[in-house]
Amino acid sequence: MESAGNVAECRASKLDVHLDLIGCAVQQKGAGIGIARFPDGGLGVIYREGVILVQNNYLDQVGHIVDGRERLDGSSDTPDALCAIDSELGPGIATPHHVLSVTSVLPCPATEPERAHCGCQPHRR
Repeated sequence: MESAGNVAECRASKLDVHLDLIGCAVQQKGAGIGIARFPDGGLGVIYREGVILVQNNYLDQVGHIVDGRERLDGSSDTPDALCAIDSELGPGIATPHHVLSVTSVLPCPATEPERAHCGCQPHRR
């Protein structure tokens, strides 16, 4: 008979189940996602495989770093490319193409925020 500890270790976490469902849904649409985790197993980022977003004024420099490729070769290529770009040009020049925003609870859609209306003041607390 298995102990309660062994059974708990075999069960997937709620986050893992959500990530599997998201991965399957995206794969059915013909795209791939990469998942980066923190060393403690927590979720860092969910991103489109082989795609990075780059500031326009750095496109040529980043192109040289990734050997002129318009598309990277997969999920492991994306973090490697970002590390190379960060080390050569500094952080903030390129970022993964985020698929989802991650809250402290569960993944949620990464939708763009709405533009503020003219004359709208920031909400102060």
